[in-house]
Amino acid sequence: MAWEVFLDVITELERKDNTFERVCIDLIEDLYEHCRLYMYKKLGIDHEQDAGFGKGWDMVRTEFLSAIKRLKNLGYQVIYISKEINTEVTLKNGNKLTTIKPNINEKIANVLAGTVDLTVRAYMDDDERYLLLEKQENIFGGGRFNFKVPKVKLDKDEFLKALKEAQEEVKESDDEKRADAQEKIIMRRK
Repeated sequence: MAWEVFLDVITELERKDNTFERVCIDLIEDLYEHCRLYMYKKLGIDHEQDAGFGKGWDMVRTEFLSAIKRLKNLGYQVIYISKEINTEVTLKNGNKLTTIKPNINEKIANVLAGTVDLTVRAYMDDDERYLLLEKQENIFGGGRFNFKVPKVKLDKDEFLKALKEAQEEVKESDDEKRADAQEKIIMRRK
């Protein structure tokens, strides 16, 4: 089964007998589906609900996240790719808002987002392709960087330039905090 192949890949990666720097899973929702099918066979069920109240879902989620955590703990850069789901939500005032989320269970998506430094959206506008870098309330994503530009063309060099600019801001902020802390220590000694 595909899930067993994935587990074998993790075991092989744990040996560290390679020169890989990053691992990319394309598509993460397909991998989750492979995990579901594996657990159905293992448990002798046809659907998560067949295992009892909440038990099947929990067993699938636990199996999936345990393997993902094993992979993440290996120290490789991990990239998850997912298709998106657009949902239109009607607000109390009658206005409509489109939300954009990964095509995977929200709890799983949140755990996955917590295992990476950055979650960005790749999209097309007319014939141009972009990476959305700014955090938007209705779009799943974000990270620890405060990008100075809201988006960049889907181009490695442009992305790296925007990432370096965002990291410079973080470095300057960290340097200021260190200087403030050192100043406080000096003042206490006087």
